[in-house]
Amino acid sequence: TLTGNTKAIAYKLREILNGKGFEVSVKSINEVEEDLKPWSYIILGFPVHAFKPPKKVLNALRRWSIKNKNFILFCTYALTGDRRALSIVETVIKAKGGKVLLSAGIKARSSFLIMLGLRAKFSVKDLEKFIRCILQVVSKK
Repeated sequence: TLTGNTKAIAYKLREILNGKGFEVSVKSINEVEEDLKPWSYIILGFPVHAFKPPKKVLNALRRWSIKNKNFILFCTYALTGDRRALSIVETVIKAKGGKVLLSAGIKARSSFLIMLGLRAKFSVKDLEKFIRCILQVVSKK
């Protein structure tokens, strides 16, 4: 990620969910092969760029075999655009036969402030709510 916000959230999710007995690994989108069979759930996080997901996220989804895969989505955003970006990704996943179980935007520090030297930062409240929702969704399966 450009700012580190999405990466920081991914590692925090891994820490918390592993602590609750789930096996979670974090991978860059560039590290994920086309076959997603090893995973029951895919938590896909991405930043919002100009109200859209990054092209490499959309390209990966189009390349991956995602039919019948369960996705949990989050995006990081500074001002707005989270709903639109999530909707675009949801549409691609559903068009390829994947399932979106949950999606959420997590407010984070803007890239402008990070480029000025401030560290990546995100809404702990948004993250805590997202984790509660994840636990509800996976406990129903």
